[in-house]
Order: sequence, then structure tokens, then C-alpha cells
Amino acid sequence: MDVITDSASVVIVGSGMGGGTLAWGLAQRGIDVLVLERGDYLPREQQNWSPEEVFVRRRYKPR
Repeated sequence: MDVITDSASVVIVGSGMGGGTLAWGLAQRGIDVLVLERGDYLPREQQNWSPEEVFVRRRYKPR
């Protein structure tokens, strides 16, 4: 098991619409934010940055 030694002022569980928005807003105000996420790593592929691929072609479909 890995041990995290960094610290943050706020910990947000989940990077969905709410968590991601909150994390961004707090970070813009200079607050140290740690976002915890469950699941696999999402590779940095061009398609993952494309709104067309993600939303129109539904690259990641919910189960």
C-alpha cells in the first residue's frame, strides 16, 4: 500500500462534475486541493481531449 506524504487544505473525493468544479474553484483561490479518484488511469490520448470523441461519439459509455 502506498503512503501519501503530501498535505492539502481540502480533500475532495471524486472528480466528477461537482468535485472537479469545486476543486478548480478552490485552486483558483489559492487553496491546496487534493482530489481522490477511484478507477484506472485515463491515458493521455488525443481522443480523450476531444469533445467530439468524448461526447458525440461517446468514447466512454456508462455501464
